Amino acid sequence: METSYRYWSLKRVAAFAAAALAVPAVSAIHEPPAGKHYIGAWLDYPSAGTDLPVNFNARLGFNASFFHLAMDFPDATEASFPRAALGYVDNTLSDAFVYLSVYPKPSPTTVTDDQIDRFARLLAGVTSRGRRLFVRFGPEMNGNWQVYGQKPDLFKDLWRRTTVAIRKYSKDIAMVWSPNFGDGYPYPGGQYAPAVGSADYRALDTNNDGTLSGTDDPYSPYYPGDDLVDYVSLSVYWFGPSYPYVNNTLPAAGLFERFLTTPVNFYQLYSVAKNKPMFITESAAAFHERILPGFNAPSGNSTGVTNVCAPFTPGAIPVGPGEVAIKRAFWGQYLTNATFLAQFSRIVGFGLFEFRKEEECTFRDFGVTLINETLAAFKTDLAPVLSSSIVVANFTGRNLNTQNVTPDTYKNPNGTSGGGNGGGSGTGNGATPSSAARPTVSSPWGVSTSIVIASAISAVLMAILAVAA
Repeated sequence: METSYRYWSLKRVAAFAAAALAVPAVSAIHEPPAGKHYIGAWLDYPSAGTDLPVNFNARLGFNASFFHLAMDFPDATEASFPRAALGYVDNTLSDAFVYLSVYPKPSPTTVTDDQIDRFARLLAGVTSRGRRLFVRFGPEMNGNWQVYGQKPDLFKDLWRRTTVAIRKYSKDIAMVWSPNFGDGYPYPGGQYAPAVGSADYRALDTNNDGTLSGTDDPYSPYYPGDDLVDYVSLSVYWFGPSYPYVNNTLPAAGLFERFLTTPVNFYQLYSVAKNKPMFITESAAAFHERILPGFNAPSGNSTGVTNVCAPFTPGAIPVGPGEVAIKRAFWGQYLTNATFLAQFSRIVGFGLFEFRKEEECTFRDFGVTLINETLAAFKTDLAPVLSSSIVVANFTGRNLNTQNVTPDTYKNPNGTSGGGNGGGSGTGNGATPSSAARPTVSSPWGVSTSIVIASAISAVLMAILAVAA
């Protein structure tokens, strides 16, 4: 009788536990609902180009989920703080979020706690006025072309100090860890490569063979820790089959997936296993229009390489398969590919790189919305995904005036710290207002973590029941 009573009591406990575990798992900060995705862009803003968020929305025919801005770590003058670009986003009159890349330069070794605190309060001012923020701090920290690059201890210390300060003032900012794609690591010849035998060199020698090489892990030495990271990210481009990139060719089948899983399976190790939603921050296929005269190899190259562009005659480049075919073959591998989206379900956001620019030996068009033919093809291919997957920004009719924030705005977000209509031209976005729900749940536990916990508790309960039986 006693054994039977214990068994049924434990069975009732198990039932209650199962019911508790059935409560829907909460998501990471600003994570979209399961099966949904953000889409946004890094535009050639008027300081250097001519594009605006209202124009991008009008071209697409809907409100983009987010806009990518960039800045160096601000000094006391705050000159690098992207006020004008924030104004351009404000002028969409939508609740699109800002995806902000922050480069801790020009002097990462001298960033003070007071600077970090002031910066954190500026960001808190932005969110206090209703603009959600994703902060991609110190991107490409594993690259030796960044002044803070390949200095793992320095980077992780800056990340920790900055993240702690940001979270002190705002609970509405997501931190995004974004190394450079590991193919080619450790990228020989960069200006800021660590000296052989230095502390940084030893820290990056993950296989302890005394040499920093392609057999070392391109990611793990730079990871700040699960408690300090909300999202992870990579950027993926197609430039061509080999450097120097001067030919227009189709990307190989499966290329995008290979970028995510080799030389280290970044997606599995840092998104799935760590339960971190993932962004593809920058993505584009380059269409090469013409060969540039002169030496345009990457800045900071210290290997003594001569003019790699010299063998090529300046002028037009054969179109090859054509711009639409090249770009369609690229975006068709991920953004408009239902199989890919299902297989890599922890990827929740995609950023387009909407630039036409000189780079290395060629003038390149990276955009998918900048010419009518490519735009038409993109909208055709995106339509099925848009109807079922894309979380578009809501039209609010309000200008949030985030360009005018000060380090004290967060204390009084509705105060009179500035006015005006923002830095852009126009007052609307030409897109159809959306009724899509804005995800607002926030928790240190995400879906995958909850599943793991549920599985573990379930296993313990089953073991108890087996003993009781």
